[in-house]
Amino acid sequence: MSWLLLILTLPTENASARMRAWRALKACGAVVLRDGVYLLPAGEGRRTALVAIAEDVETSGGTTYLLEASGEDYAGLFERTAEYRQLAADIAACRNALDQVAGVDLVRQAKRLRKGFQALAAIDFFPGQAQAQTAELLDALEEAVRARLSPGE
Repeated sequence: MSWLLLILTLPTENASARMRAWRALKACGAVVLRDGVYLLPAGEGRRTALVAIAEDVETSGGTTYLLEASGEDYAGLFERTAEYRQLAADIAACRNALDQVAGVDLVRQAKRLRKGFQALAAIDFFPGQAQAQTAELLDALEEAVRARLSPGE
C-alpha cells in the first residue's frame, strides 16, 4: 500500500493559517503521525487535497514536503469505529424522540445525520462493520421518519 505524507511547518504567529491547514487536513481524513506530519492513503484526489493544503501553507510563510511512502501498514491509524459509534448514538437519540419532535425538525435532523454519515464515509478509507451498521440504522431512521410523516403510505 502507498501512503502520502505531508510534513509542514508554519510560523507560530500565523494562527489563522495553522487553523486553516488543520481544518483542511481533518476534512480530508488525514491522521497525525506527530506534530506537523500527516498521513493519508495514496490516491489522486487525496494527493490533490494535500497539494492544495501545501500551497496554502507555503503562501502563508510555511514550508512543506509531500512524500510518498510504501511498505508499512498504517490502516489501523484510520480506524473510524468510535466516530461511527457516536453517530449511531445520535441516530438512536433521534429515533427515540420520533414522536416528540415536529415533523419538519425530524426531517432536518435526519438530513443532518445523513450529511454527517456521508462526510464520515468519505474519509473512511478502510470501511468495515461499523460503517455498514451505522448505514442500516440511518436507513431505518429515515424510513421511520417517512412513515411518521406519511402514515399508511
